Amino acid sequence: MPTRRIKILNLVIAIDTSGSISNDDLKGFFSEINSILNCVDEYKIFLIQCDAKIQSIDEYLSPKKIDIKELKIKGRGGTDFRPVFEYMRENNILYPLIYFTDLMGTFPDYFPSFPVLWVTKEGGEVPFGNIAKLRR
Repeated sequence: MPTRRIKILNLVIAIDTSGSISNDDLKGFFSEINSILNCVDEYKIFLIQCDAKIQSIDEYLSPKKIDIKELKIKGRGGTDFRPVFEYMRENNILYPLIYFTDLMGTFPDYFPSFPVLWVTKEGGEVPFGNIAKLRR
């Protein structure tokens, strides 16, 4: 009997909301995020806003889209990537992580046990994971 396979995406998305990220950068980040969500039938997304500390954690279940016009951006301070990784480790979250950032911050001292994709407009170096450069 034929069956339909449904793609379900479980993912953590972290957004760098530090002062070095412009409003145009944020619009580009959220455009990419919604493009990802349009490629799957169902998803569960943890959206984390973080500058030097975690500012908010929101959960999105399909079919709800992430609307930057409705989302209050929190932070605008310095940049520290470690709080997101600590949160995931403390809560035993092993979903892949996509981190949207300019890569100007403090990285964790350890390699996480989940895949990490750093999405940036500038490119650069990271101690682990892969980098994807945003097109302008």
